[in-house]
Amino acid sequence: MRSLVIVASALLACKGGAPPPDAAAPPAEVERRGPGWRLRGDVLEDAGAGVRLTVPAGWRVLGGNAGLRIGGQVAVALVPDVIAPDDDDDDVYFAIDGNPIGDGDPVAHREALAAKSADEWTAVGDPEPFRTASAELRMQRETWGDPATYERLFGSIVVGGRYLEVKLQYPIARGDAVRPQLASLLAGLTLLDRAAHADLVAALGPTVTQDLIGPDFAYHDGVFCDFAGDYCWRQPPGQWRVKVITEPADTDPSQRLVANDCVTGTTVYVGTEAWAGTEAAYLDAMRTRIGTTTLIRTGLTRFGDRGAIVADIDVASTVPYRMRIAQARIGARMLSVVTDNLAAAWPGPASAIAAEAGVAITRAVAVDDRGTFRHRRAGVEVALPGSWQPDPDWTEDDVGIRRSWRRGDAVAHLVIVPDPALPPPLPAPALTLPGAPRPPTPVATTVDGHPATLTRRRGPQSVTETYLIDRAGTRIEWILTAPLAADVDDARHALRLIAAS
Repeated sequence: MRSLVIVASALLACKGGAPPPDAAAPPAEVERRGPGWRLRGDVLEDAGAGVRLTVPAGWRVLGGNAGLRIGGQVAVALVPDVIAPDDDDDDVYFAIDGNPIGDGDPVAHREALAAKSADEWTAVGDPEPFRTASAELRMQRETWGDPATYERLFGSIVVGGRYLEVKLQYPIARGDAVRPQLASLLAGLTLLDRAAHADLVAALGPTVTQDLIGPDFAYHDGVFCDFAGDYCWRQPPGQWRVKVITEPADTDPSQRLVANDCVTGTTVYVGTEAWAGTEAAYLDAMRTRIGTTTLIRTGLTRFGDRGAIVADIDVASTVPYRMRIAQARIGARMLSVVTDNLAAAWPGPASAIAAEAGVAITRAVAVDDRGTFRHRRAGVEVALPGSWQPDPDWTEDDVGIRRSWRRGDAVAHLVIVPDPALPPPLPAPALTLPGAPRPPTPVATTVDGHPATLTRRRGPQSVTETYLIDRAGTRIEWILTAPLAADVDDARHALRLIAAS
């Protein structure tokens, strides 16, 4: 469950101090969103788990990269309201995860999936009953490690054809302080039935709520590009939660991108790896990695405009899985798209075909600075006329991307900051002396059709306008400062947001 709502900015100046175009009223309070979830006020709704949760006092919602990082790769979680530097409160979290079981037996699937989740955890005592707003859960206290370093309270249930697991996890030394808070966390929990879940999925719509930038990859507007692997993948419609594995060789060398549709439970793995053998040998190697499998059929599919070999297999596991492996050679590497789900929830070949068709094999260029500045990895384009000259020095590192252009005394500055680990701190109230001018108030505007906020500051000799753009968790800053009399209207609309492909 994922997303931090983060701002992004752009500063521009205008001729003679005239107001910029498209500026409107102060921005309305917006809800926070991540893939498959939204937070409105203190109410969190999650389509992956199929729940509605009132966030109790003392807790806050954590999503984005931080949500994906903590236990079990959940996309959204609740953490204590205050996280002190060097404290371990970020290891305390409450999360609800889940997936559909289709026509599977509810009792058998719940027991099997709960047992799988409990692997390497040791039960302590007997389960205790807890009431939620709509059901009763039996929560089991469990420890992890020898000697035990972590503890959790864990429960599972099947509602509306979906398996759910609820967990409150914490360092064992903090157990006495954290355990009593479970009751208030569960008190505001409502488990959605099929109709309410369908309404939530419809309300969330197709909006992409993740934006990822890496050293050799990008994911913008539902398109993932691997610039080292020379391919892109456009996701099919759905509530996709995306994770990029930076070092695939450390886990499964064929897996670079992992995308999970939290509504259907379908997971798609896309990647390439060096392979000198035959296509048949590659399929055998993949099946060996997976475990005990049964080949159902083989055939052909397409990766965009290229033909590929496909194999449907059954996977023996705690609960049976259905999997489809599609593969095609790219030079000395093999490109694969693997689609899987619980056998009882397998959506059929159409879903896998849609995932495979989203592949485009292309020699993608991450940055093109000839004429128009086009940074595909960052997902931006700056179309300034030739009178604006780029500064020779620009920065690109883990913190972000910074680039500037100049024309006389006017300066345009682009700053891109990927999704950080934690939400931004609440702004401190501005202190002003009696009679002093108040700080400027942001107003709602748009940048290239995307919602943004604008803050305009006027000094004795110059004007600076700040556009703040939140691109699904990436902060984009477009900054223009110029003398009062300067005409920089050509730069005001120079920033554009583009997909990775």
